[in-house]
Amino acid sequence: MDRPVILELNKQRWRCSNCHSTCTATTPVVSTNHAIGHGLATHVLKLASKSLPAKTIASLTGISTNSVQRILTANIHPHASRRLPINLCFDEFRSTHGSMSFICIDADTHKSVKVLSDRLNRTIKQFFLSQYSTAERAAVQRVIMDMNASYQAFVHELFPNAELIIDRFHIIQLMGRTIEEFEMLQNLPPEELLARRQARFRKF
Repeated sequence: MDRPVILELNKQRWRCSNCHSTCTATTPVVSTNHAIGHGLATHVLKLASKSLPAKTIASLTGISTNSVQRILTANIHPHASRRLPINLCFDEFRSTHGSMSFICIDADTHKSVKVLSDRLNRTIKQFFLSQYSTAERAAVQRVIMDMNASYQAFVHELFPNAELIIDRFHIIQLMGRTIEEFEMLQNLPPEELLARRQARFRKF
């Protein structure tokens, strides 16, 4: 029967009689200032390789989901695609702790090129400039993206020969929202509609 195993380690500290600085004994079982041993971390990675969810891994190992995520983040480093596709897709998604991350995929095969931890312009530019030569970036023919103006500002700087394409999903989504807003305004009482228009003009 599987039972949780807790290893209790008594830390030893020494103090230098000359400089009065202190140091703590280390052990190969666990990293400094960590409570999860290397063996358990290795077991977490093995379970993750079987495509198990973080919550399931946490339940099997007896640690929190956040601890599982920290182990995966510290040990898994996805590499960028060696070949830069001629057709790229840019997008962002909500990742851990509600933050937004950047993803780039091959528009033809839908395979991931790179996932970045944030969507800042400088992070994206630094990645492509450091990983791909000018000739490789010049070979990109199309960049498909949403209507994010910040991406549009540097696309031609990174990919000078690329055609910028707004994907149909975001165009249809914008049209749908506009129609819904128009229909909602049509059903408002005249006095409320007038108040909204006046408030909009005051912004300018």
